[in-house]
Amino acid sequence: MSTDDNGRPTGNVDAEHPAARFAADCALQLDICASLLAVADRLPGSLNVTTLDVLSKLVPATWSSHLALIGEAILPLVERRHEGMHDLHTRFTPLGRQHIEISGINDELIECFGMITRGEPVEQGMLGYLIRNAAERRREHVEWEQALLGPLLPQTLTPTERKVFLKWTSANPWPYELLNTRPIRDVH
Repeated sequence: MSTDDNGRPTGNVDAEHPAARFAADCALQLDICASLLAVADRLPGSLNVTTLDVLSKLVPATWSSHLALIGEAILPLVERRHEGMHDLHTRFTPLGRQHIEISGINDELIECFGMITRGEPVEQGMLGYLIRNAAERRREHVEWEQALLGPLLPQTLTPTERKVFLKWTSANPWPYELLNTRPIRDVH
C-alpha cells in the first residue's frame, strides 16, 4: 500500500477498513522516525527551532493516534476474530509495555526540544542519543506490529465490525488534521 505525503493511503484502498488505516499509520510512524533521524544527522551543529517546534507537536500527536488505533480498534478486532488462540494473545502482551516505554522516551525528547526552543542549553551528544533512541525504538516497534498484526487483520469486515470501525474513525481523526501542519518531509 502506498501513502501520500501525509501518510494517508493512496490508490485503490478501502479507507474505511482497519487494514488501510493500520498500513497508513505504520507509514506515518516510520516517517516520524525518518524526520527524527534527519534532525540527529545534523548534530553537532545548529538546530532549526521551527523544525523542533513542529516535531514537538507531531511526535506526541502521532504516537497518541497510534496508541488509540492499536488499543481501541486493531487489537480488539484481531482478538475477537481469533478468540480461541490463547497463545496468540500472549504475543500481544509486550505491545503494552513497549507503548509505555516509547511514550516515556517521547516525553523526554519533547522536554529537550522545549528546552532548545526556549534557548536553554542541551548537551548535543545526549540529544543525539535521545533522538536516535526514540526513532529506533519507534521503528522497531512499528515493524514488529506490522509483522505480528498485519497478517491477522481480516480482509473482509462484517457489517457490525465496519460500523464499529467507522464510529471509531469519526472520533479519531488523523493527527495532521488535528495539527493543521504541512507534511513531515517538509520540516527537516
